[in-house]
Amino acid sequence: LSREFIDAHSLVTHAYNSLKVGLRIDHLGLHKALCVLLGWNSLVAPDSRRVYQSLAAAEASALKEDLLLWPPVVIIHDTSRSWNAEKTDSVTIDDVEETLR
Repeated sequence: LSREFIDAHSLVTHAYNSLKVGLRIDHLGLHKALCVLLGWNSLVAPDSRRVYQSLAAAEASALKEDLLLWPPVVIIHDTSRSWNAEKTDSVTIDDVEETLR
């Protein structure tokens, strides 16, 4: 996802634990949205074990249908790295902006 957030767990944990003044509610909203999209129970705090309580399929589907993100949020993974650090494929910001238009 980024240098700070190497996987979905890192991003979900950051969003849940962020204490930035004025952004706490936004971070918790992102945490809940990510959990809904991934089918995880957002009421269970993330921990280092990376174990999540999955929601029942019907409940997860109902929550996804009700999910509304405002303002719209886009999370872009613009770099692809193999385990071999010598090969990295990146997308420029111009390419991303062109795709989003």
